[in-house]
Amino acid sequence: MKKQEELLKAITDLIIVPLREENEELTNRVAHLEETLQEGFETIKLYKSLVNEGAIYVNTFAQDCDGVSAEHRYTFTDMDEYFMARKYFYEQEFEGSHSWNIVRKRDLLVEEGTFGQGWDIK
Repeated sequence: MKKQEELLKAITDLIIVPLREENEELTNRVAHLEETLQEGFETIKLYKSLVNEGAIYVNTFAQDCDGVSAEHRYTFTDMDEYFMARKYFYEQEFEGSHSWNIVRKRDLLVEEGTFGQGWDIK
């Protein structure tokens, strides 16, 4: 577990959980704070990727209810493009599991496409 995640877990377990149980308004504020922290951690990860790798690399995965899966890779050099693409990805109505993962260049998918037994899959 990364130090950031350990710190967030410790704060949550020792302070937030006991207080949350007592106060619904606090529960809502804490949920917003946790979301903001996660967004902050993601933004830091994006900037690190731009500085260290020269781009933001993303692997995506989606699987429908028939077991057909799609894997794609994306490269972004602009934060706005990244956030627009991520928003579009999560607006899709997925029938099964799906993921959007920021990766290092060396972990970028080598092969992408649609795989499985389904309509129009060859």
